[in-house]
Amino acid sequence: MSIPLTVALLTYNRSNFLKEAVAGIQAQTYRDFEFLILDNGSTDDTPQVVLGIKDDRIRYVRNPPGSAIEFNGVSAFHIARGDRIVVTHDDDIMEPTMLERQMRLMDEHSDVLVTWTNVSMMNQTGEIVQDHAYPPAGDRIFKPGEYILNFLSERLWPVPSTMMLNRHYTPRKWIQEHYLGKKKRRENKRGQNVAGTADVFLPASFNVKGSVAFIGEPLLRYRLHPSQGTNTVDLSTPSIHLYNSLKKLIRKTPYGAAYSSIFDSYVARYKTQKIISSTTAPVPSKTDRNRLARLLEKTSRHPDYLAAAGYPILPLAILLSQFSALAADPFDTLPPPAEGYTTATRCFYAWYRMRQRGINLFASQPARRIVILGSALVAPMLVLEAREAGIEVVCCIDSNVYRHNQKLLGLDIHPPGWLARHWAEFDLVIFSSEKDQEGYLAHMVNAAAGAEVPALSWKQLVNGSHPDRGSAR
Repeated sequence: MSIPLTVALLTYNRSNFLKEAVAGIQAQTYRDFEFLILDNGSTDDTPQVVLGIKDDRIRYVRNPPGSAIEFNGVSAFHIARGDRIVVTHDDDIMEPTMLERQMRLMDEHSDVLVTWTNVSMMNQTGEIVQDHAYPPAGDRIFKPGEYILNFLSERLWPVPSTMMLNRHYTPRKWIQEHYLGKKKRRENKRGQNVAGTADVFLPASFNVKGSVAFIGEPLLRYRLHPSQGTNTVDLSTPSIHLYNSLKKLIRKTPYGAAYSSIFDSYVARYKTQKIISSTTAPVPSKTDRNRLARLLEKTSRHPDYLAAAGYPILPLAILLSQFSALAADPFDTLPPPAEGYTTATRCFYAWYRMRQRGINLFASQPARRIVILGSALVAPMLVLEAREAGIEVVCCIDSNVYRHNQKLLGLDIHPPGWLARHWAEFDLVIFSSEKDQEGYLAHMVNAAAGAEVPALSWKQLVNGSHPDRGSAR
């Protein structure tokens, strides 16, 4: 007899989180599914917790200790018997109607091969710190090529724990290469780190041959915490790889190669991030400044240049203006980004226009000692902008362990715990994240400092918004 759905729960040494994740799956209003719990050799009491759960649908598979993380993930596809599959994680919690909503959408739209949902965000203790990752709206179905193209402006990044896909259409070669060890999952054939790109690449590859869908209602509580994989890797190289891969995929869709200049601009944008976020000296070298200038020139002279290709490289133009290396306005005819673009893109555009008018982002900011949360692209831009305005940047704070004990533009990069011991050394924390997750970031900073910390986002700086001047301690 056909099984319509397999729910595979991946777990490893998180028995405290596991109980909540299992309870969320058991509480689903859609009940007709096979329930796999795949344990990657936990050394805590996970086996006892699982064996104590009463549910005839559960199949518990325990890998030997030391098994690769990739093996646990791919085993779901090999063991599953369902026509569709959701591979979820032990630190996230499904809302009761998640599976029902996804199954109904895919039943009603036979061309949809993958669907995922919006999420809310919670901290380690399960407290909701942000109601949604994307503004809640109606469900959206992307016809072949549309999701790949839409990703350029909206960056609709699926949370893997919500992704339901038609198992029979899963690209077997891709799974073998990225999970079974024929190629390391986190490296491509050139040995480059590509961690995390599968979250987008998988639905994008499905979107070449069919439709994919996004449910706008948050139907999973996504837990943010320091042990997540994205807090342990370099984030520039994977993004370069991702946009090069998406450029190849879009050629196989009805859109062809018409948008290649925009994909190339995103590649240039992340090359910029890699250069500037790797700069340890207080000022980038002349060689690096020349490299950045050549990137802008090469990208803006793309033979198939589209106007929208200017948006991804606005940060590069801002940086060059901070180095006094922008000879003219390369985007004098670039219109403001349309509503479908991310908040960050619209703010980059406004920041660039401020620079063109000779206005410093910190011109009206009374704080004289700041700490910057983050150390990727926006962080060094903020460091240079603040120094230009005569503001002291004390240090950068980053939850990414890959960045700890390194330097950015001569500044130390510390873990968030630094805030608790040094709060008297700064007046304001500025969030440099491009994502719209200010609620979570404020909660994280306050928890790390052990007090309410004056903070605002760089986007608020761009928009002229400032925090309460009163003491927060």
